[in-house]
Amino acid sequence: MDTQEWKWKTTDGLEIYSKAWLPSGNAKGVVCLVHGVGEHIGRYQPDGEALTERGYILAGFDQRGFGKSAGRRGHTPTLETYLVDIDSFLAEVAQRYLNTPRFLYGHSMGGVLVLAYTPLRQPQVAGVVATGPGLKSAIEEQKVKVLLSKILGKVLPTMSFTSGVDPQQCSRNPEVAEELKHDPLCHFIVTASWGKSMLGALDIVFKNAPRFPLPLLLMHGTKDEIAYPRGSQMFADLAPKDKLTLKMWAGFKHELHTDPEKAEVFAYMCDWLDRQL
Repeated sequence: MDTQEWKWKTTDGLEIYSKAWLPSGNAKGVVCLVHGVGEHIGRYQPDGEALTERGYILAGFDQRGFGKSAGRRGHTPTLETYLVDIDSFLAEVAQRYLNTPRFLYGHSMGGVLVLAYTPLRQPQVAGVVATGPGLKSAIEEQKVKVLLSKILGKVLPTMSFTSGVDPQQCSRNPEVAEELKHDPLCHFIVTASWGKSMLGALDIVFKNAPRFPLPLLLMHGTKDEIAYPRGSQMFADLAPKDKLTLKMWAGFKHELHTDPEKAEVFAYMCDWLDRQL
């Protein structure tokens, strides 16, 4: 396995950090990663190791306002800004790894984004993977916080508040919470505009679920207390049955890729990727 790092500019001039894990031989495909809130692509080393062993490239970028990328912490001006960034990243990957089939992979916040992005943009990818997408969460139950996000997202878009993510709820591996707490590239700050944008993304996801255009692997842990598993089940009930593979992992928490039995998750994911080629 080898790694590559590079930087590119968004359409509004922010410098974005990217990293890829590459197999030793010819790659069967490249999996394009969109990470979750508060984190960065460096946390996906286990994914990179597992995917390269099966002949895939894993390529990802720190989203604006996260990790090593520029931008106000936890902020996006609009949802469209996030979608344009994904456009740009997919174009970067296409140029770097010519004639290699691409997949789009999002976790948590990234899972919501790829589910919203795919029907709107109809990307030229072989399939989409979403793990633990935050389609239903505790935030929705906090009606005042939702209302404030919608109002402040317009009048005070850069007002910051905590995301409410509890590191203890991420994984059954106790080391993960400690790593999150002490990782200088992780933070738990988001802005009102971020909140407004993500609420808009949820509306788009469910509205377009019946017309999801590509093969989709949707996976969720049944003990996820951050992004409720019923959100994925609700999406699955709406999505085209000939496009969807739904896998609920019994007993797993939010981060399927860091739970103790993550090797099973990676094997299932890679088997699905193989079938799409």
